[in-house]
Parts: sequence; C-alpha cells; structure tokens
Amino acid sequence: MVVRDCRACRSAAAAALIWILAAVAVPIYADEQVAQGDQKPALVVFPFHSTDKTLGAKIGDSLRLKFVRSESFAVIDPISMAEVTDADPAAAPKMIDTPVRVAKILAESFAAQVAVFGRVERRGQRYALTVRCMDLRKSKTKFIMDRTFEAEDVRHVPFAIRSIVEAISGAMLRRPPEVGDDPPPPAKLGPLVNRNPGFEHGEGNDAPVGWDRMDGLCSFWVKGESPTGKCLLLDTDVLDSQWLEWRKKWEKGARAKNAPDPLPTKPPKYDTVAGLHGAHVYSHWYRVKPGMRYRLSLDMKGKSAGMFFPKVWVKAYGEFPTKFGFKTQRREVYRAYLACRNKGEWTHYTRLMHPTRQWDDPDPKRNPDTPRPGNLSDDDRVGPRSSEAAAGKAEEGGDSTERIADRRERSQTPPQPTEASGRRRTGSAINPDQKQTPYPKWMRVYIYAYWPPGTYYFDNVDLREEPIKKKPPPKPPGK
Repeated sequence: MVVRDCRACRSAAAAALIWILAAVAVPIYADEQVAQGDQKPALVVFPFHSTDKTLGAKIGDSLRLKFVRSESFAVIDPISMAEVTDADPAAAPKMIDTPVRVAKILAESFAAQVAVFGRVERRGQRYALTVRCMDLRKSKTKFIMDRTFEAEDVRHVPFAIRSIVEAISGAMLRRPPEVGDDPPPPAKLGPLVNRNPGFEHGEGNDAPVGWDRMDGLCSFWVKGESPTGKCLLLDTDVLDSQWLEWRKKWEKGARAKNAPDPLPTKPPKYDTVAGLHGAHVYSHWYRVKPGMRYRLSLDMKGKSAGMFFPKVWVKAYGEFPTKFGFKTQRREVYRAYLACRNKGEWTHYTRLMHPTRQWDDPDPKRNPDTPRPGNLSDDDRVGPRSSEAAAGKAEEGGDSTERIADRRERSQTPPQPTEASGRRRTGSAINPDQKQTPYPKWMRVYIYAYWPPGTYYFDNVDLREEPIKKKPPPKPPGK
C-alpha cells in the first residue's frame, strides 16, 4: 500500500486549480468570444510582511482590489491563493527570497505571470511600503520593481497604494471627474429641482427650508460669511465622541440653540469629526425624472489639503420591495460627487450628473458608467445601506432628520442594471428574490466635509435639469 503525504496532495491539487483558473481568467462582460491573445496575465498579490499581521493583510488586500479595478490583470482571488499557501507555506515569498526563487514559486505553485509582495513598516505616524514585483513576461531573474513608497500618515496610505498599482500596471486608474471636466452650463439654465439653494429662507436659526435641521455643534445656518446672504457652515474641528453624543439628542428633536460648547481638540486630531465621521447635511427628497441629466452647481469656501477636500454628492435611490409585504424601502443605487478643492476663498463649482444612465443604456461599450466586475469607480457606485433606507414615508420636501452620518469607508458592491446579470441583492429586510436593482426614483443632495479639521462654507447649492441634446439623424446621401 502506498501512503501519500496529504499536505503534498493538497498543495498539488490547489496548484492545479490555480493553473486552471489562471488559464481561463478572462473576464467576459458581453456575449462575445475573447481571442486567446487578449487574455490578461495572471497576477498574485500576497499579504505584506509586517510586525502587525492585520496591517500586512489589509495592505495586500487593498492592493489586490486596486489591481482588479485597473483591469490590467486577471487577479487570483485570495481563497484560491490561500489553498496553495496554507497547504505549502513555502509558496508565499519572503523578503529574503531571490528573484529566481520567486519566479519558481510563481510558475510552479500558481501558474501565474506576475507576483506582488513586500513589507509595510510604521515609523511614527508615517508608513513605508516596500514593494517587490516579479513579472515573468519581462524577466525571470530580476524584480521589475523593488521600491519603497511612503505615506505621511494613515490617511495617505490609499494614495500610496494607487501609485503602486499605476506604476506596475503602467496605466492610470479611473478617477472621478473633476471641476472643469464637464462642459460649461448653457446660457439658459434648466428648471430648478431643489428648494432654497441659497439658504435664504427658513425658521428660527437652525431650519433652512428644504434641508436638514442644523445641529448647532457641527452644522450651522449663518449670515455674514457669504457675499449673497445666508449660507451653510460645517465645522469638523469637534471631538467625534462629543458630536455622536449630541446627535442622539438631536435626532430626538433637540434644537441647535441647546447644543453644548465644543470641547478643545488636540493634535493630531484624528479623534475629531474630521478624522472619523465627517460633518454633513442632507437636502429633502426629490423625484428623479427618467433619462434626465442634472447639473449640480455651488459656491464653497474652506481650505482643503491635497487628496482631502469637501464633496457635495447627488445620491439616487430605488424602491426595494420587502419580503414581509410592508412598504418598499428606499435604498441608494447611484452616487456621484462634485470635488471641492479649495484654497480658502469663495469658488464656484459645477458638474453634470446622470443618475439613470446605467439603467437607460447598460451596454458597457456605449456607456462607461455601466458597473461590471473589475471596473468600479469612486463614482456611480452602489451598496446596501440599511441605515439610509427610508420606509417610504418622506415625500418631496419632507423632513429628513432621522438619519445618521454615513461612514466614508464601507464595502461597496456593484449594481445589477439588467436582469441578465442574474445577481441578487439581499439585506435584512429586502426581498431575497429581487434580481434587478430598481430604477432610481428619488434623489437628494448630500453636503459633506471632513479632513483637515476646520470650517467649510457652502452657498447656492443648485441642482437643475439639463437634458441631453439629441443629435439630428444624418441626412440621406444625395440630398
């Protein structure tokens, strides 16, 4: 009787599975055949070495997700990778391994062409990411990358990760549109959608018409700061713990005039609202017109810092049926923001938004906004958000003060704009048989400021209809 080493069997079986996955790892987004020469190279991203294993795993996972979004590689999933490394720990490269050793691991254990691994070190507030990349298409004896990328603090780590992916893939990752990318507004503006864009009308000192009540600790309705009258002020230099405690009372009806005085904050101020939740104000609800494009315009003043700047979003919601026969729930199916980079002076911003485009035209060849695996942008993403679900009570212009702040960093999943996707949206109260993301019916404006800690002023937050002009059909030849 022959007794085999079970570990060796598992390693061989897992390697065979990886080889098969790598051979067929060609994403197909449409009913078409992909030529053999168009196959993407298989890439493996390993957890980074670190004295903090959790940190190393997070860096590796963040890199893997960024590579997926770059669409330059067929990225091997972490479960398949773990099948190999759990069965044979030597299949995970170490920092002391030579390029020849890593090339052997890559070819024999994973049947892949590209490997990314490295080490992350924390040096005070700074982070150092040492990255090594082996690409068998270019060399079997040398690393194509052996560099250290530095981030001045934890908030700049995502920026370093983006730089790593762009350097290895040789392509810029898709970025949300910035101010100036869209054409200027037409001479004749379209109909106004939202109420009281200039914050001129309201009750008392905390209730501008068409917007959330101010909380008196992070959000204020003020006059004397904007050249056109009253405006909105968001202050993020407030202890987050104090703000959360006050929000509980505010959500039960407490008014801004009863808000406590802000407690003093101390550097580096990561425990402030700026460093954690951010300050925000929602508009009331408005109907989405099918096929309509909208233009968001506003004036803003407040000093931003590099990759950290205020954002004003347009969020659209579909009506999801519940599985218990109650009313539908409104859940976010679209979001896009207007980037407000600012030097501390009143500046005008404008951007076009099209909440229904990915439903009106789901073909990714014609519509780049159509979400599909590996092409999720920071714009137009969707995810289940039970905290944002409204039970269908609020009508246009209704009160919206029962919400709490969104967390900036939470997992996102792509929407399924057509029934052909066959994917299901599930949630605690959502019907699990729902196969298609509902068409956007409602929308609202979301004003948001976070880092760096400070004061940010917003005025003339104006959402208008701007229909797409259809091109006339070409004239028949000879006429």
